[in-house]
Amino acid sequence: MKTEVQPDWQRRRSDFNHQWLKNRFLSALDSAANLMQGRIRGISYLQEVLRVELAEWPERGRELDALLADFEVEMSPRKLFETPPLSDWEPSFKEVISELMHELWLVRYPVATWLEGVRKAAAEVNECYALLEGIVPVDREGNVNLEFSVRFEAFRTACRALSKAVEKFPNRILVT
Repeated sequence: MKTEVQPDWQRRRSDFNHQWLKNRFLSALDSAANLMQGRIRGISYLQEVLRVELAEWPERGRELDALLADFEVEMSPRKLFETPPLSDWEPSFKEVISELMHELWLVRYPVATWLEGVRKAAAEVNECYALLEGIVPVDREGNVNLEFSVRFEAFRTACRALSKAVEKFPNRILVT
């Protein structure tokens, strides 16, 4: 009997990248960009989107840090030895083989490259976010602050690059 292993890591990655970053956060940032560019009207809506959505990044950034910290353990072929039929093997044999599988995985796949790509993209998002803090997006007359607009666009671009980097992670445990 073959047991399909769907790591919790995959669910967490999907929740972060697909459910939150792409479907919600980037959509909200796109709406804010359209408002700032005058394609649609609604300065009060713009201020609300920026206040609510942008404020989520620090917490979600920590969520991403946890995902990255867990990747190698959760997505290694070693994980397959935790469920039948491989979990039924004799313990000392299972330990040796699972470690060899892990080492082969590290050699065969660009694990370090995937992690580094996401870390660099996340660092760019964090840097762009820090540059947005303290800048008033809209003046009293309802005009968009040009400096904020430019930095916001850099933040939005960095978020898109982050999503692309996260997409490079495999969607299952790789063993071949």
